[in-house]
Amino acid sequence: TYFFRERESYEYLIQAIEAGKIRGPLRIWSAAASSGEEAFTLAMYLAETLGLHKLNAQVQILGTDINAHVIRQAEHAIYPQDRLKDLPESYREKYFIPVGLGQYQVLPELRRLCTFRRINLKNTHWPFQQKFHLIFCRNVLYYFQYEQQAQLIEAMYRQAEAGAYLVT
Repeated sequence: TYFFRERESYEYLIQAIEAGKIRGPLRIWSAAASSGEEAFTLAMYLAETLGLHKLNAQVQILGTDINAHVIRQAEHAIYPQDRLKDLPESYREKYFIPVGLGQYQVLPELRRLCTFRRINLKNTHWPFQQKFHLIFCRNVLYYFQYEQQAQLIEAMYRQAEAGAYLVT
């Protein structure tokens, strides 16, 4: 995984926000978040759109994964330079702090937006108390059989606000 993977998804959602089709405060779920690159990419796009100073009041991003090890990596938010290969230089300068040995840590303001938890997507009785405006479930559905995919999509639908976006 890496930052800015499949940019078209992010750009489409930013256009929807700018057009007023999605309004804050935004609750976003990055399912199968792995080590956090998708969640932090969303945070960077939103910082560029809404302004970094407004994000804490307007955006909450939850990243989940079944793997406890990658969740710990996401919480630390330290990445080797090769994971930032598709990141514009201006974003690296603005949203990352060099921490030595060719590694970079996500800016604290963006880390505060993102919460990471361990969740098994196959167990569709998730402990969420509020619904989501955006759900990213990319690069994971193909690991499931068709029937499991249908159950997962149905369960995500139940976790979505009316008019929410699901990106697969």
